[in-house]
This record gives sequence, structure tokens and C-alpha cells, in this order.
Amino acid sequence: MIKNVFVNPLTGTVRAGWRMLVFGCALFAGGAGENLLLSTVRNYLGPAQSYVAQTLFVVIILGATWLSLFIFENRPLKDVGLPLQKRSFAHLGWGVLAGGGMITVVFVVETAFSMTSRTLIMHDAWAIAGAFGASIALFSVAAFAEEILFRGYLFQTLTAGSNKWIATSVFALIFGAAHLANAHVTVFSVVNIALAGVWLSVAYYESGALWFPFGLHFGWNFFQHWYAFPVSGGSFNSIRVFALEQSGPSWLTGGAFGPEGGAFSTVVLVVSIGILLKCDLFGRKIAA
Repeated sequence: MIKNVFVNPLTGTVRAGWRMLVFGCALFAGGAGENLLLSTVRNYLGPAQSYVAQTLFVVIILGATWLSLFIFENRPLKDVGLPLQKRSFAHLGWGVLAGGGMITVVFVVETAFSMTSRTLIMHDAWAIAGAFGASIALFSVAAFAEEILFRGYLFQTLTAGSNKWIATSVFALIFGAAHLANAHVTVFSVVNIALAGVWLSVAYYESGALWFPFGLHFGWNFFQHWYAFPVSGGSFNSIRVFALEQSGPSWLTGGAFGPEGGAFSTVVLVVSIGILLKCDLFGRKIAA
């Protein structure tokens, strides 16, 4: 029956591929509308343009997620991994500490071996406070957007339609490919970002929600920036407090792309994935 092409006869639900396609169409339509809107008001936004664009993108992703959940599954938005519970804030906090701690390990190792040094370039206390607040806003919105996009409805739908490791592998590759246009990108940096995609997906499975991977993602990027490292090839000079000088080999430090392009981060990410898989931190042992 042709109906079975669209509907799983065993569950009576629309097949995962069609649900993902509808989500993708909604996302594309929203993105086109965002581009049209920004093109008309770009001259009025000035430096705030990137913040506005990222915030609108989050709204579009959440809208496409809500629409897909409502049409196909009659479930609320929180079911995509955004429950507002006491433990949600704990997961978020632990994620920020763990992500920041991981990049701190990279920072300490590079500093101990004199591969990096920093010079204070922003001396006004108010300017530093402003940079701090702007960094929180920028990296929190960016991390949330990427988590809801790469670990949200599409990822979870593919997981349900296949299995955890197929979904993890597919979206790790997509996550890496999404950064191909970044400044100073290398093959090594794309591989590391794909590995970070595995890390964040395992964090989702381990915690059962998006708050922990969101915290990890934010903590990793925010502390990278405050240690003066480039973040995925971006320098963010307008909110940079320290200037960075690097002397170590790029294959270790990541060079102009930042730590995500170096072997130090590879080791830290692999160790973190191993800890998540073996230690059952949230009482949700990951099964196949």
C-alpha cells in the first residue's frame, strides 16, 4: 500500500524520514524569512546584527520543532529535551563547569609548555564587564542554537527511526561539515568538531535532555574565548580582553582556528567521551 510509504503500519505514525523532511522545510522557510528581514534592517542594527541573527535563528528552530511535534506527535516543546525541572539547572551548571574545565586543561598544558601567552588589551573595568556580558549572551545563544539544531528534533527523530549510534555518527559528520566555511579551517579541525559532535550527543543520551550538552557547549566556547583562544576560527575581537600569542605547533594547539583544531583537544574530547560512556554520571546507562 502506498500509505505505508508515509506511515509505519506497526506504529501508525508518519515515518521518521518524512517528519525530518517537514522539519527541514519549515527551517528553510524560516531561514529565508530571516534573511529577508535582516536584509531590510541590516543598516539599523550595526554591531548588534550577529546577536539579532542568532536569536532569530533560535526562534526559528524552536518554531520548526514545535510545529513538527504538534503535527506529527501531539507532544509539547519540552519533550524535545527541554524540561524545566530542578535537575535541569543542575545539569546545565555541571555542563558549564565540565566544558570550561576541559578547555582549562588545554589552556594549562599550553601555558605550562610556553606554547601560549596573553597580554591584557582592555583596561577599562566597565569595558571588561561589558565584554563579559556580551560574551555570555553571544556564546549562550550560539550554543543553544547548535544544540537544538544538532541534538534536537532531527537528531532524536533519526535516533528513534534507526538507533543511537547511527544518529550520533550521521550528526557528528553534519556537525563537522557545518564548520567547513569557518575561517582558518583545516581537515584536523573538522575531524575534531565531528568528534565534539559525538561528545555532545553522548552527553544528551547520558543525561536524557539538552541542558547538559548545552552547558558543555557553552562552557567550552565561553572559556575558550576568555582564555583568548579563537573559537572555531572566530576571533571576536570587539569583545576580546586579552591578546594571544602562540608559539607551539599548530597540529597541537590548533593555531589560528583555536584549540578545536589541535591534538590537545582531541585527547581531552576522547577522555571525556570515555568518562561519559563508562561512569553513568546521571543514572542513565547508555544502551545500543
